[in-house]
Formats: sequence, structure tokens, C-alpha cells
Amino acid sequence: MTDAEIVPSRIERSSIHKTIVLGLATLMAANPVIVFLLTKSFLASILVSSAAVALILVTHSWPRLKMLTVYLFNFMCLLSILVHAEVILRHAYPESVIPNLYTIEDGYYFNRPMLEERFRDKEYSTTYKTNSQGFRIADGQDPGRRIDRTDWLVLGDSFTQGAQVQFEELYTSFLNARFPDKIVLNAGISGLGIGHEFNYFIKDGFRYKPDLVILQLCSFNDFMNVVPQGVSFTDRLMVDWAIMRLILSGIRYQDPRELPLGRWTEPFRPDHQGNVDSNVFYKEASSRKQDDIAAFGKYVQLFDKAVKSIGAELLIVLIPTREQVYRHCLEEVISEFSIDENALDMSSPNNLLSELTGKLGIHFVDALPAFSKARGNMFFEFDEHLTLRGHEVLSETIGDFIETIRGKPAVRMMTKVLSGDRYPMYSADGSMISYQSLRDGNMELFLADGNFENGKRLTFNNIDETHPSLSLDASKILFTEGSAESLETEVVLMNLDGTEKQTITDNDSEFGAIPTFSPSNNQIAYALWHAEDPPGDYSLPQIVVRDLNSSRVTVVTDGQRENWRPVFSPGGGELVYISRIDDQFDLFAYDLSTKAERRLTNTPFDEWDPQFSPNGFQLVYAAQADGNWDLFVLDLRDSSVTRLTRTTGDEWDPSVSPDGKTLIFAGSFGLLEAVYSMDLPQ
Repeated sequence: MTDAEIVPSRIERSSIHKTIVLGLATLMAANPVIVFLLTKSFLASILVSSAAVALILVTHSWPRLKMLTVYLFNFMCLLSILVHAEVILRHAYPESVIPNLYTIEDGYYFNRPMLEERFRDKEYSTTYKTNSQGFRIADGQDPGRRIDRTDWLVLGDSFTQGAQVQFEELYTSFLNARFPDKIVLNAGISGLGIGHEFNYFIKDGFRYKPDLVILQLCSFNDFMNVVPQGVSFTDRLMVDWAIMRLILSGIRYQDPRELPLGRWTEPFRPDHQGNVDSNVFYKEASSRKQDDIAAFGKYVQLFDKAVKSIGAELLIVLIPTREQVYRHCLEEVISEFSIDENALDMSSPNNLLSELTGKLGIHFVDALPAFSKARGNMFFEFDEHLTLRGHEVLSETIGDFIETIRGKPAVRMMTKVLSGDRYPMYSADGSMISYQSLRDGNMELFLADGNFENGKRLTFNNIDETHPSLSLDASKILFTEGSAESLETEVVLMNLDGTEKQTITDNDSEFGAIPTFSPSNNQIAYALWHAEDPPGDYSLPQIVVRDLNSSRVTVVTDGQRENWRPVFSPGGGELVYISRIDDQFDLFAYDLSTKAERRLTNTPFDEWDPQFSPNGFQLVYAAQADGNWDLFVLDLRDSSVTRLTRTTGDEWDPSVSPDGKTLIFAGSFGLLEAVYSMDLPQ
């Protein structure tokens, strides 16, 4: 072989070696193991790594693209460093990962859906959970529950978001408790200004069809940098990368302990020009501040126009600063920043908004007078946000104003813990109320006193127990056991202390649900059905009466219709239940002596949940007259119907007190499921 033949051979081998090394180096940069740890997808790890190697090798094989290969490879190496750092941070140092709380939207940002975080600071420790839409919920609420309609939409920044307090301690939650038949939706997000809040409303918030929009503003940040900034490249990096949040958070968000007073003091600045440009309390104003105030006024007008366009009312609420409420806080900033007090007008934003809302005819609540009179610490010492006391005072102030324009609510919330309370039922003497509530991932049975206080848990397991009914002497409880979705629930009877538990539907092919006691305490009625062939098929539920002494079962209805929810009349001679005809449920009555059935309602919508009044003359029930469930009363003497509720939410599961004066029921208002009460017309 000649030297001329050897040289090309060496060149070819060298080129092959370089290609192999380049391919391996690329594979190391696009490490499939690292990609898998980041994406949790085996397919993605193979595709990404293969695509990276293929791209580099293809460009390397073309002489004209060799420089592009260099740029691509260097870019890939830089990206690889970032990806490796991300994986190391997430998996080796998870305690250092700053949670990503937000999604970037068009002109604003919002809570990430399905969050479950714990916020700890030297002043507070809170649970922060969101549902599948990103709305904050209580610890015991179902995150999969969605909301499509609201009565009151509350917009605001971190004061409304309230990450420093529990969900039940938010001023919006207190408002919901005060006006329990309203759906109150908290759409507050930290850092939002009036421009972002306007963007949220016109692009998303209006879809919830509120009739009242509450816009919470603050006497500092809402009057500075009013025009919302676009989403920056670093914003997107911080949303997508934990390593970037770790690096940039210390740069973008200053630790309050490093501030001159060891706390936030906005809008007060340590320099004269900063106050001239940004401090709404500072009398001297630069063109920048004047532009901000003009833009603020424009956004208020735009908000008012947008809210009115959907037929709703706008209520603006202004929260004061600590310096407006506490004299010593004002003296601290004046001294530390060498500000002449005569250069300040501490009522400037309040007067500005009062004048502006007055001209536009917008409802306005200035919270400063109430905060100035209230006792207790309404702001955290080192954090500018509201304490529990601050949220209480704010809710009282807003609630008092709403009562002047909307009137007092007729409904009272009885639930103390937001965990999906359902099926409240008075005992025979009214001294106790049985109900079900979500605990540890399933429904359990509870007992409370007549005021729905001093709740006592009766069951502790991983099985759903629902539809509780107390015996006449309140010594036993009757209920449904098992998952309703399985179609194989059982009727169970037990003592209140959990002893002598008896499955009434003890046949392997026999199932039942929603039982109730007779007034004599010796009989029970429930819906009964059977498993049929082929497996998975079931008979239609029939209403049956079982004698507890003899175990004899009397079938009340035939198997031609679907029947549920039997209740005995106070005298025990009749049963009322719901029966399905033409794809909808109506109320029926059955005389146990004559065995005669009569139809009580014949409407184009479903009736459900019948319960007798103590005198036996009326039936209270739920009906889906307007697409949602409301409560009605049927007078059995003349068949007249009285509507009790007309709300956006759902009311069901009624029970009348033994004196006939009070109605308790379960309700679903947006994200809240709870037990409520109201006075019955006499």
C-alpha cells in the first residue's frame, strides 16, 4: 500500500473517531437519564436525546454547516448545565426548591391549579391549596370541585390572596359566612395592580357572571407603576425553572429584614425623588406620579364600564397602610427617611378615590375609619399584610356596607369546618343533629348539638358512611355504607357508640341506600335493589319497609320505576318518596293501610329530598326548577307550593326542627359545601 493510499485511510478513521466523540459528547449533554428525571417520561427522554444527537451529527456532516455545529453544541452544553442544575436541585436539595405558585396568562398571572403548599414564616404558618382552576380552597375541600358561576367576584392583590392566614380566616371567607347563600369567589393574586386585575376581569373573570364585583385596592402599590408591564423573559424562566427561581428570587425580592426598618414601608422611600415619583402620600409630584394617577383614574373608569356591561355592580374597597392606621409607624418612616411631615397628605388616596367613585356613581368603602377605630394588630409586624384581626375588620366593614345596599341575609351558615357537610337531620327532640362530613378522604358520620356545635365523630374508617338518620330515642343511627358509584351500598344500623353494628341488607345480591326510621322506631324504610345476571346489571330500586322486630320486609313499590328517599309521615301511616317517570323525579305518597299510591307533583323538573313538617301538613323538598336546586314547601291540604330559596347555588337535604320554626339543609355555593339554616314562614 502506498503512502498516498494510507493518508486518506487515516483521515477517514480520524473523521469517524471525531464523529463518534461528537455524538457521545452530545449524548452526555442531552443525557436521557437527566431528561427522564425532569420530564418523568421515558419516551420524551429517548426522543429528546436522539433528536439532539441527530441534529449535531447532521450539521457536522455538511461542510458548510460545521460552524453551525459549533454554535449548536455550545448552546446545548449551556442548556445541559442548566438542566443538570435543575435536576440536582429538585432531587438532591428539594428543601431549597422555591415552589412555583403562578401561571402566566395574557396580561396577568394566576395561581397554579392543584397547589398544596405550606407557607412558614416567623409570624405565621399556613396551608395554601388551590382547586383545578387555581382558586384557593380550604384544607378539607375537594380540589377537583370546579366553579362556573359566582354571585360576588372579589379581585385584589396579596391582601385578598391572604397567603399569611388560613383560607377560613380570609375576609372573603368571613363574607361568605355572613352571606352564606352567596357564591363568593376569591380571585386575589399577590403583586397584581389595578391594570392586571382589569386584564383578568375582561379576559376571564367576567365568565363567572357575577352580579357584584368587589375590587380591593391599597393605598400604595395601586397608585404606582399603574400600567401593567409585559411578561419578561426572566418571569417565564422563574415560572418554568426551579434553579432560576432560586437564583433570581434573591435579586428580585428583597428580604424585609434587609430593609432600613426591617419591614416593608411602601410607598415611603428613603430618597426625595423616590417619594416624588412613587409615594401617593407625598404632596410634591413628578410627571411620572401624575401619569400614574391619571392612568389609575382611567382604569377605574374602564373597570366600571366593563362591570356594567355584564349587568353587575362595582364596589371598590380601599385598604389603608400601617402608617395611616398607627401613628408610631408613621413616625418611624418620617424619622428614618428624614421626611417633613408637612410634605405629606395621609388622606390623599382616600380623597382621590372618594371623589372619583362619587363622580362615576361607583360604590366605595374606605376601610381607614374602621381600621383606625378597631383594636388589636391588624398588620403583621414585619410583613405588611393583614392578620386574622385585619381580615375580620375588613370583612365587617364590607359586610356592613353590603347590608345597606343589599339587605340582611335570610340564611345562616352552621358549618364550622369546611369539609363538605351534608345530610343534616334533627333528632326527634331537636337537641341533636346528625350529618356526614368528609374526613381522611371519605365520608364519615358526625353528631352535633341543636346549634350545630360540639361536633362528635361517630365513625373512623376508610368506607363512605352517608345519609344518617337517628332513632326516636337517639340511641341508634341508621345510614348508608359504601361507595355510591359501586351501586352496591348497604343499609346499616348501629348504636351511637359504634357497638352492635348490623347490616340490614345482608344478602350478597341485595343492596340498599338512604334509610329512615318510622315514628314508632320499630320500622325503617329504604330503597332496595338486587344484582342480576349478567354481572354488573341491577334491578331498579324499590321502596321497602322492614320491621326491626320481626325482620319482615314489605315491598311498597313495584320494580317498574326507579324509587328513592322514602320518609314516614309523623303519624307513620304514609310514606313519601321520589319516583322516576319520563326521565324525571316527582314526589309520590303511599298509604300503608290502603296500599294506595298518589302523585303529589307533576312538573317538568326533578323534585328530591322530601321531609315532613312536624304537623304532617307540609313537605319540604328540593327541586331543580331553574337548573339548580332550590327549596320548596308543598302544602298537602291544598297542594299549594311556596318557594323558599332562589339562589345561584344549590340547596338540598332539608330537615325541619320539631317546633316547625327552623329549617336546616345542606348547600353547595361555588367551592363551598356546608350546612345552613333559615327561619320558616309561620
